[in-house]
Amino acid sequence: MTMRKILVPAVLAILLVSFLSAAAQVPGDVMTIDDERLPGQVTEVLPLGDGMLVLGATERGEYGWMAFLEPDGGVRWALQERGLGAFRCASLLADGSFSALFRRKPIYDDKGNAYGRYGSGIVFVAADGTIQRTVPLAQDTRWLVRSDGGYYAMGTDYAGDPAAQAKPLLSLLDDTGVTVWSYVYENPDYTSMEFERGAPAGDGVVLAGGAVTPEGARVVLIQRFDRAGQGVWGAAAHALEETRVGDIAITAEGLTVGSYAGFSYGEDGFPSEREGYVYCLAPDGNQIWEILLSGGRQADCVLPMPGRYLVGSRGLNLEEDPNLGEGWLSWLDGNGNELETDVIPDAGGGALELMGVTADGAGKLLLYGVLLEEPGFPSLPFITRVPIPPAR
Repeated sequence: MTMRKILVPAVLAILLVSFLSAAAQVPGDVMTIDDERLPGQVTEVLPLGDGMLVLGATERGEYGWMAFLEPDGGVRWALQERGLGAFRCASLLADGSFSALFRRKPIYDDKGNAYGRYGSGIVFVAADGTIQRTVPLAQDTRWLVRSDGGYYAMGTDYAGDPAAQAKPLLSLLDDTGVTVWSYVYENPDYTSMEFERGAPAGDGVVLAGGAVTPEGARVVLIQRFDRAGQGVWGAAAHALEETRVGDIAITAEGLTVGSYAGFSYGEDGFPSEREGYVYCLAPDGNQIWEILLSGGRQADCVLPMPGRYLVGSRGLNLEEDPNLGEGWLSWLDGNGNELETDVIPDAGGGALELMGVTADGAGKLLLYGVLLEEPGFPSLPFITRVPIPPAR
């Protein structure tokens, strides 16, 4: 089945904007998306001068969608990824067109039957929403980082056998998606490794992923690679029994900031303890600071701002665990200290699942995700604009 048969363009004349009772509890200028072709939740927003590119997915991640929203909320165009997959890592290209990673995976029913299969690639979309071309990538490509003159694609290599020991794969692609080089990495200190997220760093890339020690402990690795795919430096983080990647970003000064969380498990297999950390590394990989978040919180997003950082959590996780609590946002100063302030945007008081936050370049934060009728019961995808409070 070709990509063009799966990506379904839908010409939508208008976006129905409604204000639910839940939206009244959400800060800022709230826009909800009430259209059956754009269901579930907003998962990524790319602010643009004449609107925004919005990525989303159904509640359980069965398929994803991409839409261009006008400033007044109208939909200029929309695409649906009906191949049991989702879009992520959208980029605006120099000619006004867009690119994004698409990832597909099987969906299993109650009897264990699988529908669909693993697959990944880049889709190039013209400014008017027309699909220009698609380029297949390694089947389990998890993240795509736009870089000057191309992309870094990170995923997993199975050596042709899905049952084989997975190894992390990093590829450099040119602007058209053609592979320049592709390397599989190994480290004798770990029995398995994987790359999960990344961010552009100078002429290279910084990646965050997971690894397993010979003793069976799961740790987080942060690694920088140069333009030739050679390792520049690496760092590891370990908390409690199992450590998971949160987010990673690069500041204007070239610092690496990110988050991770550690978990311990009870006899019933459910998490019994959680620790969340936010860290900052110098351009040479040396640690500048690291903080333990109070109250057992974990940070899923880290947004660098001039002189400070906005960190937060999606809270509820409707795909896997609707009982994680409410989402939250908090400011950290340049040294990682939590700031005492009364102007932190309220993450909705349990009225939403926060999928992410970004800045629009015009003094506003964009919060996005899905509104909730009540915990565990989603209603509509939303985006809200909140003024960025002045630094203190």
